[in-house]
Amino acid sequence: MKYEDWKSFGKVHRTNDEKAKQLVSVFAKHPETILIIDDNSTVTAGNRPWLEQLVDSCIVIAGIEPKHLLKAGTKRYWKRFVELLIEPLDSKSSAALLEDLIAQYEITADDSEAYRKRVLALAQGSPYELQRLTKQHSGKTVVRVSAIAKEAESLVDRDVKYVALAPLLLLFLVLLAGGRYLARARSDTDALVISGFAMVTLIILSPWIRRSLKPRSS
Repeated sequence: MKYEDWKSFGKVHRTNDEKAKQLVSVFAKHPETILIIDDNSTVTAGNRPWLEQLVDSCIVIAGIEPKHLLKAGTKRYWKRFVELLIEPLDSKSSAALLEDLIAQYEITADDSEAYRKRVLALAQGSPYELQRLTKQHSGKTVVRVSAIAKEAESLVDRDVKYVALAPLLLLFLVLLAGGRYLARARSDTDALVISGFAMVTLIILSPWIRRSLKPRSS
Protein backbone atom coordinates (compact mmCIF):
# COMPACT_ATOMS: atom_id res chain seq x y z
CA MET A 1 0.00 0.00 0.00
CA LYS A 2 1.32 3.46 -0.91
CA TYR A 3 0.93 6.60 1.16
CA GLU A 4 1.03 10.18 -0.04
CA ASP A 5 2.64 11.48 3.14
CA TRP A 6 3.00 10.83 6.86
CA LYS A 7 -0.49 12.21 7.57
CA SER A 8 -2.15 9.72 5.25
CA PHE A 9 -0.05 6.98 6.84
CA GLY A 10 -1.33 8.07 10.26
CA LYS A 11 -4.94 7.99 9.12
CA VAL A 12 -4.61 4.34 8.08
CA HIS A 13 -2.52 3.25 11.08
CA ARG A 14 -3.84 5.26 14.00
CA THR A 15 -2.02 3.82 17.01
CA ASN A 16 1.73 3.81 17.55
CA ASP A 17 1.73 0.01 17.66
CA GLU A 18 0.01 -0.16 14.28
CA LYS A 19 2.47 2.30 12.78
CA ALA A 20 5.48 0.45 14.19
CA LYS A 21 4.16 -2.90 13.02
CA GLN A 22 3.65 -1.60 9.47
CA LEU A 23 7.09 0.01 9.35
CA VAL A 24 8.77 -3.20 10.53
CA SER A 25 6.83 -5.14 7.89
CA VAL A 26 7.91 -2.76 5.10
CA PHE A 27 11.56 -2.56 6.18
CA ALA A 28 11.79 -6.35 6.53
CA LYS A 29 11.07 -6.59 2.79
CA HIS A 30 13.79 -4.02 2.08
CA PRO A 31 16.62 -4.71 4.56
CA GLU A 32 18.91 -2.36 2.64
CA THR A 33 16.80 0.58 3.87
CA ILE A 34 18.66 3.09 6.04
CA LEU A 35 16.52 4.52 8.83
CA ILE A 36 17.94 7.64 10.51
CA ILE A 37 16.61 8.59 13.95
CA ASP A 38 18.05 12.03 14.62
CA ASP A 39 17.15 11.99 18.33
CA ASN A 40 16.66 8.56 19.89
CA SER A 41 16.60 9.84 23.49
CA THR A 42 12.86 9.07 23.72
CA VAL A 43 13.46 5.29 23.79
CA THR A 44 11.61 3.74 26.74
CA ALA A 45 10.86 0.28 28.06
CA GLY A 46 7.48 0.59 26.31
CA ASN A 47 8.64 1.39 22.75
CA ARG A 48 11.97 -0.46 22.95
CA PRO A 49 10.60 -3.81 21.61
CA TRP A 50 9.45 -2.12 18.37
CA LEU A 51 12.74 -0.25 18.04
CA GLU A 52 14.62 -3.52 18.43
CA GLN A 53 12.54 -5.03 15.64
CA LEU A 54 13.38 -2.04 13.44
CA VAL A 55 17.08 -2.62 14.11
CA ASP A 56 16.62 -6.26 13.07
CA SER A 57 14.75 -5.36 9.86
CA CYS A 58 16.91 -2.59 8.39
CA ILE A 59 19.98 -0.39 8.93
CA VAL A 60 19.35 2.05 11.77
CA ILE A 61 21.48 5.09 12.53
CA ALA A 62 20.43 6.65 15.83
CA GLY A 63 21.61 9.96 17.21
CA ILE A 64 21.64 10.52 20.97
CA GLU A 65 23.34 12.54 23.67
CA PRO A 66 25.68 10.19 25.62
CA LYS A 67 23.93 10.95 28.93
CA HIS A 68 20.74 9.25 27.63
CA LEU A 69 22.59 5.94 27.16
CA LEU A 70 22.22 5.45 30.91
CA LYS A 71 18.41 5.57 30.85
CA ALA A 72 16.89 2.65 32.73
CA GLY A 73 15.60 -0.23 30.62
CA THR A 74 17.50 0.70 27.43
CA LYS A 75 20.87 -1.04 27.92
CA ARG A 76 19.90 -4.09 25.86
CA TYR A 77 18.71 -1.86 23.02
CA TRP A 78 21.97 0.11 22.82
CA LYS A 79 24.04 -3.09 22.79
CA ARG A 80 22.73 -3.66 19.25
CA PHE A 81 24.59 -0.59 17.98
CA VAL A 82 28.19 0.19 17.19
CA GLU A 83 28.99 3.35 19.13
CA LEU A 84 30.51 6.23 17.22
CA LEU A 85 31.34 9.39 19.13
CA ILE A 86 31.01 12.53 17.03
CA GLU A 87 33.01 15.64 17.76
CA PRO A 88 31.18 19.00 17.98
CA LEU A 89 30.42 20.67 14.68
CA ASP A 90 32.75 23.38 13.47
CA SER A 91 31.44 26.93 13.25
CA LYS A 92 30.64 26.70 9.53
CA SER A 93 28.67 23.45 9.87
CA SER A 94 26.87 24.74 12.98
CA ALA A 95 25.81 27.89 11.16
CA ALA A 96 24.57 25.88 8.16
CA LEU A 97 22.54 23.55 10.40
CA LEU A 98 21.09 26.50 12.29
CA GLU A 99 19.89 28.07 9.04
CA ASP A 100 18.09 24.84 8.13
CA LEU A 101 16.47 24.68 11.57
CA ILE A 102 15.38 28.31 11.46
CA ALA A 103 13.68 27.63 8.14
CA GLN A 104 12.17 24.36 9.38
CA TYR A 105 10.67 25.89 12.51
CA GLU A 106 9.84 29.20 10.82
CA ILE A 107 11.54 31.30 13.47
CA THR A 108 11.41 35.08 13.39
CA ALA A 109 13.60 36.99 15.87
CA ASP A 110 13.58 40.66 16.79
CA ASP A 111 17.29 40.70 15.85
CA SER A 112 18.13 37.87 13.44
CA GLU A 113 21.90 38.23 13.62
CA ALA A 114 21.96 38.46 17.42
CA TYR A 115 19.63 35.44 17.62
CA ARG A 116 21.98 33.34 15.49
CA LYS A 117 25.02 34.35 17.53
CA ARG A 118 23.25 33.61 20.81
CA VAL A 119 22.01 30.15 19.77
CA LEU A 120 25.38 29.17 18.29
CA ALA A 121 27.15 30.27 21.47
CA LEU A 122 24.78 28.25 23.67
CA ALA A 123 24.89 25.11 21.50
CA GLN A 124 28.71 24.92 21.39
CA GLY A 125 28.65 22.82 18.22
CA SER A 126 26.12 20.26 19.50
CA PRO A 127 23.50 19.37 16.85
CA TYR A 128 21.16 18.20 19.60
CA GLU A 129 21.39 21.54 21.43
CA LEU A 130 20.91 23.48 18.19
CA GLN A 131 17.70 21.61 17.51
CA ARG A 132 16.48 21.88 21.11
CA LEU A 133 17.11 25.61 21.29
CA THR A 134 15.41 26.36 17.98
CA LYS A 135 12.53 23.91 18.44
CA GLN A 136 11.48 25.50 21.72
CA HIS A 137 11.04 28.79 19.90
CA SER A 138 8.93 27.37 17.07
CA GLY A 139 5.42 28.74 16.90
CA LYS A 140 6.31 32.04 18.58
CA THR A 141 5.39 35.18 16.67
CA VAL A 142 8.67 36.91 17.42
CA VAL A 143 11.58 35.55 19.47
CA ARG A 144 13.19 38.16 21.73
CA VAL A 145 16.95 37.70 21.89
CA SER A 146 17.11 39.31 25.33
CA ALA A 147 14.86 36.54 26.68
CA ILE A 148 17.28 33.89 25.39
CA ALA A 149 20.15 35.61 27.18
CA LYS A 150 18.24 35.68 30.50
CA GLU A 151 17.28 32.02 30.10
CA ALA A 152 20.91 31.06 29.54
CA GLU A 153 22.08 33.00 32.59
CA SER A 154 19.41 31.31 34.72
CA LEU A 155 20.50 27.85 33.60
CA VAL A 156 24.15 28.60 34.31
CA ASP A 157 23.28 29.96 37.77
CA ARG A 158 21.34 26.80 38.60
CA ASP A 159 24.23 24.61 37.43
CA VAL A 160 26.67 26.48 39.65
CA LYS A 161 24.35 26.35 42.66
CA TYR A 162 23.72 22.64 42.21
CA VAL A 163 27.41 21.78 42.02
CA ALA A 164 28.24 23.99 45.01
CA LEU A 165 25.37 23.07 47.31
CA ALA A 166 24.82 19.37 46.66
CA PRO A 167 27.88 18.23 48.69
CA LEU A 168 26.95 20.69 51.47
CA LEU A 169 23.45 19.25 51.75
CA LEU A 170 24.87 15.75 52.06
CA LEU A 171 27.40 16.94 54.65
CA PHE A 172 24.64 18.68 56.60
CA LEU A 173 22.61 15.46 56.70
CA VAL A 174 25.66 13.50 57.94
CA LEU A 175 26.31 16.10 60.67
CA LEU A 176 22.69 15.91 61.81
CA ALA A 177 22.87 12.13 62.03
CA GLY A 178 26.11 12.43 64.02
CA GLY A 179 24.52 15.03 66.30
CA ARG A 180 21.62 12.71 67.06
CA TYR A 181 24.02 9.89 67.88
CA LEU A 182 26.06 12.06 70.29
CA ALA A 183 22.92 13.50 71.89
CA ARG A 184 21.58 10.01 72.50
CA ALA A 185 24.90 8.87 73.95
CA ARG A 186 24.92 11.85 76.37
CA SER A 187 21.18 11.59 77.10
CA ASP A 188 20.75 15.20 75.96
CA THR A 189 17.01 15.34 75.26
CA ASP A 190 16.93 18.92 73.89
CA ALA A 191 19.74 18.30 71.39
CA LEU A 192 18.14 15.01 70.36
CA VAL A 193 14.79 16.69 69.67
CA ILE A 194 16.33 19.63 67.79
CA SER A 195 18.56 17.45 65.59
CA GLY A 196 15.67 15.09 64.91
CA PHE A 197 13.39 17.97 63.88
CA ALA A 198 16.09 19.40 61.59
CA MET A 199 16.68 16.01 59.96
CA VAL A 200 12.98 15.41 59.31
CA THR A 201 12.63 18.94 57.86
CA LEU A 202 15.57 18.39 55.51
CA ILE A 203 14.18 15.03 54.35
CA ILE A 204 10.73 16.54 53.70
CA LEU A 205 12.18 19.46 51.75
CA SER A 206 14.76 17.41 49.81
CA PRO A 207 12.48 16.74 46.75
CA TRP A 208 11.80 20.48 46.42
CA ILE A 209 15.51 21.26 46.84
CA ARG A 210 16.45 18.76 44.12
CA ARG A 211 13.91 20.23 41.70
CA SER A 212 14.88 23.83 42.35
CA LEU A 213 18.58 23.09 41.90
CA LYS A 214 18.22 20.59 39.09
CA PRO A 215 21.02 21.23 36.56
CA ARG A 216 20.40 21.88 32.88
CA SER A 217 22.21 18.68 31.89
CA SER A 218 19.78 16.37 33.71
